[in-house]
Amino acid sequence: TRMNSHAEDGGFLVLYPAQKLSANPTRCWNWFTPRNQARGSGEPSEIVGIVEQVSRQYSIDRKRVYVAGLSAGASMSAILAACYPDVFAAAAIHDGTMYKAASSLVEAQKVMVSGKAPDPERLGAEAWACGGKRPLPVPVMVWHGQGDNVVNSDNAELVVRQFIALNDLADDGKSNGSAKEAANTKSGTVDGGHRYTVTSYRYRGRPLMEYYEVAEMGHAWSGGKDSLMFSDGKGPDASLLIWNFFKQFSR
Repeated sequence: TRMNSHAEDGGFLVLYPAQKLSANPTRCWNWFTPRNQARGSGEPSEIVGIVEQVSRQYSIDRKRVYVAGLSAGASMSAILAACYPDVFAAAAIHDGTMYKAASSLVEAQKVMVSGKAPDPERLGAEAWACGGKRPLPVPVMVWHGQGDNVVNSDNAELVVRQFIALNDLADDGKSNGSAKEAANTKSGTVDGGHRYTVTSYRYRGRPLMEYYEVAEMGHAWSGGKDSLMFSDGKGPDASLLIWNFFKQFSR
């Protein structure tokens, strides 16, 4: 992801939680199990515990803690953003799925392939409830390769709709469209690389959400090292853009 080099330049710490092999044979997060879709239990709770541990060991600004992930890590980031808005000031979801998009491995496989999941507005309300129905906006960046053959890119649209619904409720406790201002869309091309489109949403004059659609890119981290799996250097530098997005927000 090249995140380490951006951390050196930007002066921030990066924590890489690792899944246990005994918990998942591919070391993916089990984002689809109900136990991992609730506050205070399962893998999300363990990750928050790791954040707490690191915060005791290093001088951390607890108002500026963020979460990002790819694939199953992206789906876990959606859970953490929804259920722990008091811990994470912003999130990035790269080629992942909505919070509660599935409740079993079979359902997860179907959602990943089809891009079809339960109503994102209803699940947006459930996501807000998981975080304690706090009046906290949840800034989110969504990334997806349009050539992804592992997680259907239609899932990205669902993630955007879910967090628009969550932020609508976080604004005034009502589902009334009060949090989202008109979207702004622009396009670009990486020199010698992929075309992309970014749609931006604002709230009270400040950025709230950004959605990057990267043409032709597969199931890979945009702007990462080409020599490694699940990484595509021909896309926009997601790590840098995510950091630039994150550092605008604090709790």
